[in-house]
Amino acid sequence: MKHKIKSSALFSRCKPSPQHRYILERTWDKSKDVYLVICLNPSHSNSIRTDQTVDFLIGVVDELGGGSLLVANLFSKIAGNFGVLKSCSNPNNPINDRAIKKLEQKANTIIVAWGKDGKYQGRDNVVVGFLNQPLYCFGKNKDGSPTHPKLLQLKQLPISLQIW
Repeated sequence: MKHKIKSSALFSRCKPSPQHRYILERTWDKSKDVYLVICLNPSHSNSIRTDQTVDFLIGVVDELGGGSLLVANLFSKIAGNFGVLKSCSNPNNPINDRAIKKLEQKANTIIVAWGKDGKYQGRDNVVVGFLNQPLYCFGKNKDGSPTHPKLLQLKQLPISLQIW
């Protein structure tokens, strides 16, 4: 990818630091398709900082012919891992569902990638219930849940999407 990447993110206004992230966006070619990937919960990635999952997803979307990556999550709480998320009294802010619906309107393709823990609090069913586009995944776990990107490797490119 030779293009400059434009980055943005939308966070809660909690003080002293944001507790929830609703939207993460990376755009490198506005003339190409927009991919929305819905994972489990946000990392600390923002408009400047990235992480391995976001970097990997940029590579995947570019390989698939896309020019923008939108990242949303079933849960909006910024947590390093699922154990931390489960210990939170409020792992999802209602603003998150509105953000996912807004991102769906911008996306040409939606990839679900929340892993087996997406069943927690029934969030997978809630989100799938309000999405109106066909859903794709990178693969399926034994329980039928969509594979999380951390289980994939760049050496597996090109990745073919499956209907979920």
